Amino acid sequence: IVPSHSSRVLRSATGTPSYTSALDQPVLFSEAGAITWGAVTIAAITVRKIEVSSDNKIAARTGFGTAQTAEPVPSGPMDVLIRCELEWSSDDVVDAFLADTDDDLSVTFTGLNSHTLQISGGNCYVEECSDPINNEGIVTQSVVFRTQSVTGHEGLKLILVNSQSSAVAA
Repeated sequence: IVPSHSSRVLRSATGTPSYTSALDQPVLFSEAGAITWGAVTIAAITVRKIEVSSDNKIAARTGFGTAQTAEPVPSGPMDVLIRCELEWSSDDVVDAFLADTDDDLSVTFTGLNSHTLQISGGNCYVEECSDPINNEGIVTQSVVFRTQSVTGHEGLKLILVNSQSSAVAA
């Protein structure tokens, strides 16, 4: 998010942040639901790791002979990667990878008191997929999803819902 110059607000005094530990209810990794990707559902119990990274492709605009810059502008479509390490349970992801499938991806974490975090990627396709068997134990699958930011589909959408009904928590 890049604010424009007109959104600047001068403050005459600093605020005093407060924190109430009784309201500290984080949404934990262990509270994730299944990952859905089109017709493919990956059970939450099989997800060992998930990592989301993005590059919003905002370019700086430097001027010749000045230290000031102009307002940044988009230089390309947003690039989002969602890396997952899964316990292998079926060939569904590999089959979709080989079929060059693209569809929306979503995972929702639901914490205490209905606090939720939903991570959604529009028009995801599998960029990399491997399930090497190189030793004994649980067979894992490494999957990299890439989202495509196009008209009508966000590259990445994060929805965070805090069930606290008042702006000031007591």
